[in-house]
Parts: sequence; structure tokens; C-alpha cells
Amino acid sequence: QSTWGPPFSVVMTSWPPVPLELTADDIHERAKSLLAEHKVPFAEVLFARIDGSHGYNCALPEGASDVDLYVVFVAATEDIVVTPIQGPLQVPDVVHSPKGAANDCVLIEVRKFLEMLQGGNPHAVEALFTDRRCWVSERTDAWAQLRALRPRMVNKRTFRSFLGNVLSQICQIRNLEHRDMPFHKHLYHALRLIQECDRLAAGLGPQVWHEGPDRDALMRVRHRVRDDVSTIESVLVDVRRRHDAYAAVNGGVPEAL
Repeated sequence: QSTWGPPFSVVMTSWPPVPLELTADDIHERAKSLLAEHKVPFAEVLFARIDGSHGYNCALPEGASDVDLYVVFVAATEDIVVTPIQGPLQVPDVVHSPKGAANDCVLIEVRKFLEMLQGGNPHAVEALFTDRRCWVSERTDAWAQLRALRPRMVNKRTFRSFLGNVLSQICQIRNLEHRDMPFHKHLYHALRLIQECDRLAAGLGPQVWHEGPDRDALMRVRHRVRDDVSTIESVLVDVRRRHDAYAAVNGGVPEAL
């Protein structure tokens, strides 16, 4: 068994993938509508993906999971060149859907996206490694050029960023535990992220679209299996162990990176 592998095995087939009746063109139309709705003028969609559980192949059945969207857009040239002369840049770097919105959507201007990518931001890196349930502009080869950089994104900075996000989820779990509140959603994200850390440590890119035993383990937590508290607790203990083991080695970075 790998040093970084989980000590438990979860083999389930009772949670088939949830179909999503959206084509790539549908995703593009949604992205354009969001840009118009948030009054981002003359912007072009470069890339858009279904985000969240539907993008990770971990959605709950019967519409229980929101359909979130992650969009990278290019601001019009006049917004980039002219407005700094006339005043502050009018095009926002990042636009989030308002609080309480049915679906969580994020719009990111490409320059900000590149900054996030350079910093190893998990969401940005996942977007670059996404091949399913997404739309890519054919008017430019910019996204293809970015995708060609995938191997370079498997690096120490990306690994540290993913591992830092695991710690953030663990901290939120601790807070909820103290208040005797459910923490399954944070545990699901912590487990998903530590799985990606395992891949990065092995010199592989993020999986993003989860399948097989890894997905089964995620779905077990996702479905809040309350009749098997010991398994849920063992997952939590294991995620903490794997995080701490990584953090203790070479400043949190495997030698392979």
C-alpha cells in the first residue's frame, strides 16, 4: 500500500453519476447571459465549465445539487486600454453571483485567472485540467496554449496551495465539531482535495472528474451515511493523517515535485 494511500477501502456502486442535460453550447449561452446580467461590457467568453459537484462527477440525485458555473472571460480592448486614462478600470477582475442565488457562479477576467493560475489556486488549476462539461472558445487558440502548460502546473506551489485548502477545510470541520454541527460537506471537500494532493505528489495533474474507488469514497461522505458514523470518523482521521504527513515532509512538498 502506498505511503500516501488511504487505510480504508470503500467499494460502492449504488451512486451512479447524475446526468446533466446541458451541451457545451448551453454552457456557453449561460456564461454569456451571466456576463450580460452582471453588466460586464463587450466581454468575450474564453472558457466556461460546470463547477461544483456536477463538475466533479459527485452530484447528488434528484436535483439536490446546484449547477454552478466557472467562467474565464476576456475584457474588451477598449475597457483595458481606454478606461485607465479616463479613470479606474471599469471591468471587475472577479464577479460572484449574489448571496442567496440558486447557483454559485464565478466570472474571472483572464488576467486575474493567470495570476491565480501562477499562484497554484486550486480552482484555476482544476479549470485548466477540465475536459468534461465545459466550453472552449474556437475564435482563439489561447486556451489550447494554456492547456499545453498543464505539465508545468504540477509543481510545488500548486501542491502547497491544494494542501493549504485541505487545512482550511479541516479547520472549518473543527469549528463545526465544537458546535456539534454537521460537517459532511467540508469533509467531502477535504477528502477530494487530499486525493488531488496524492495525484500531485505522484507527479500527476488533478483528476477533477472523479471515478472509481475515489469517487465511491467521496459519495459515501456526500450522502451523509449516518448509520455508519465509524466510517465517517475514520475518513476524517485519515484526511488529517494524510495532511499532517505531507506537511511534515520537506516543508509540505514531496521530493517528486
